[in-house]
Amino acid sequence: MQTQPKTLTEAIRYYSNQQTCIDAVAYLRWPDGKPVCPKCNTVEGERKHYWLNTQKRWKCYSCRKQFSVKVGSVFEDSALSLDIWLIALWMLCNCKNGVSSYEIGRATGIAQKSAWFVLQRLRLVLKDVQPVPMGAGEANPVEMDECFIGGKPKNMHRSRRLKLKLGTNGYAEKTAVFGMLERGSRQVRATVIPNVKRETLQKKILENVGFGVECPACFVPVAKRELDKESVWDEGRSTSLSRW
Repeated sequence: MQTQPKTLTEAIRYYSNQQTCIDAVAYLRWPDGKPVCPKCNTVEGERKHYWLNTQKRWKCYSCRKQFSVKVGSVFEDSALSLDIWLIALWMLCNCKNGVSSYEIGRATGIAQKSAWFVLQRLRLVLKDVQPVPMGAGEANPVEMDECFIGGKPKNMHRSRRLKLKLGTNGYAEKTAVFGMLERGSRQVRATVIPNVKRETLQKKILENVGFGVECPACFVPVAKRELDKESVWDEGRSTSLSRW
């Protein structure tokens, strides 16, 4: 596959070609981009499926059924073209502070409701349904820490503070988030937790980290240390502020 676009302008130019979009989706769906018939699961080997250039679809050499690259994917039955989907996917994966449906709509020229639908489907397929334990292999430690995200009581109106029964400081009004960073792959996993008690944190560690993995980070409250501007939590807060 060709070099992936690095900027939004390059992405728009790159995915403006319909055949490029088909090849990109085929590369993501099937091993080495070789199409597999969704009807009979016939894999393209020495004998290739017939390519119908006018209709931009394949014809299976085994069951003789026609299929496109959209069949059996989140793109199926969508009136939007593949270039819209792939540009939205590029923005979702590359925008550090996240992306909203309004931004997708402005960039691609579709309605905000359509952009919201596109984002919901893309987020669904990007979800890791069978996560692999982090820290696989030697010398691949996992860092972990908790963070509190939410509005500051001192910025709230006095009536709202009294209604919520909050002080000017503290974390009672914030949402606790527990995150893990694998140093080798730079993979990050974050989840909302009900509290920061030892039992809760240990449960999340055992669910996501393999046995025998080095965990060098200590559980230190966020308020007691200065977060690096390039840290994961800083990016998470920037995402929350920019989107909401």
